[in-house]
Amino acid sequence: MANRTQLICLHESKKGRSIDPLFIRVLINGLDPAWLRPWPRGKIRMVPCEGRDSLLSRMPIELRAAEQAGGNTTLIVWADVDDDMESPE
Repeated sequence: MANRTQLICLHESKKGRSIDPLFIRVLINGLDPAWLRPWPRGKIRMVPCEGRDSLLSRMPIELRAAEQAGGNTTLIVWADVDDDMESPE
């Protein structure tokens, strides 16, 4: 299949301390996109960033790497509003 891509997902949770990676994997597996080219260890390469600041600092690095892959990589950034925050801003 032409134009298949690999997914990299940055998420703000700590490894093993959030359901975000599980939710994201279930979502992608449920969608089962035809354009997805799996990594050797699964459909998505998950990158735990351990907080929003870390996620924001990691994003340009991963975006540059995805760009260098020549369109064969799609970067997903998963950052949600914490329930203990007064405002999503």
